[in-house]
Amino acid sequence: MHGFGQSTPLNALVSSDRLPARGFRQVLIVGAERSDEFDDAKRMALHGHSVTIVNPRDTAVAARFEREGGSFIRSTIERLPTELGPFDLICENYPYTVARVAGACDDKPCPIWLSRREVRAYATARLKHLAPTGQWIVFTESPGFTYALQSIVRNDETIRRHFNVRVVRLTKRQAPPSSYPHLTSRFKLVFKRSR
Repeated sequence: MHGFGQSTPLNALVSSDRLPARGFRQVLIVGAERSDEFDDAKRMALHGHSVTIVNPRDTAVAARFEREGGSFIRSTIERLPTELGPFDLICENYPYTVARVAGACDDKPCPIWLSRREVRAYATARLKHLAPTGQWIVFTESPGFTYALQSIVRNDETIRRHFNVRVVRLTKRQAPPSSYPHLTSRFKLVFKRSR
């Protein structure tokens, strides 16, 4: 990704904060919609990372990001071809995890963590794009989602064999901004792929 000047704001607290300037080459940001998330992508690119953003919603900020030289793919991570990876780092802030779940909530949407199958599919769609020793960092407000993702690694031998997860409880000030302020809890989950 090229074309970004040094005027990129460096003070926004987002998922790439405290990452080393080196070590991650291929970076994927999932579901970015806020301007600060796109600024984060620009900042990572200025540090030499190759950054791609994937989101099914094509917004004005995404169009501006592309015009400035950024790589934006209008899709979901579930439909992202594996040829685009593998990625050394996948960042995801506050994913929307409500859907119709067969057998759990057929009539109206509900949290996907009510279904182990749905949570496993969700996690697998991200983990399969990680390079050896790559990391998927996800921020969430939801204790239920956090527990469900942590349980997938703990209880699914196939995933546990290749990945570990670390969960950090954060204050609102330590976490990236959220568009869902009704919950005060914040969690950072770091999934790491073994070699």
